[in-house]
Amino acid sequence: MSFNGYNQEHSAYLYNPAYHQTPIADKLVAIDWTTQPSEKYDTRVIYSNEKTNNEQIDSWLMFKSANYMDVDTRYGEITNLRLFKNTLVFWQEHATGTLSVNERTIIQDANATNIILGNGDVLQRYDYLTTIYGSAENKRCETQSDTTLYWWDYMNGEILGYSGGQSVQPLSKVKNISNYVRSNDKQLEPAVTYD
Repeated sequence: MSFNGYNQEHSAYLYNPAYHQTPIADKLVAIDWTTQPSEKYDTRVIYSNEKTNNEQIDSWLMFKSANYMDVDTRYGEITNLRLFKNTLVFWQEHATGTLSVNERTIIQDANATNIILGNGDVLQRYDYLTTIYGSAENKRCETQSDTTLYWWDYMNGEILGYSGGQSVQPLSKVKNISNYVRSNDKQLEPAVTYD
């Protein structure tokens, strides 16, 4: 048997064109728990777990998948949330409402002893204060005093106030400045403040 040796047809140091091709495979990545879903729920209020003393992991950073409440979609997306007098007020484009957060009622029994009723979920229900006045997303402007929450409704050209209870006051109508506000509302960017 004779061995003629190894005959290499190509040079060992030539560039391999296989490494120069454009990749044609799709890149797929596994979704981890920090990835945000692509769905947008613009009428959903999501809440965290309740905080307790001396906890090892901050409950305000934990959002379970079932901890949410959806409001009525007919009035547009939720544009703002604000805490006022222990009430969580929310605005949509064409409505304003309140969210009940750990709602409790105190009544007295026959011996004049206070009884606390109700301690349920964090968000139990929502109630609309008005389905006429709301707040636009990019035209949001609100402030509050000790007694009243004030805001500007860009869609209707109204200055509004909420003092608690179940009613919203159109202050621009009460103060007889509706015509002035509506004639200038598109040229001006109002700043709401109280005196």
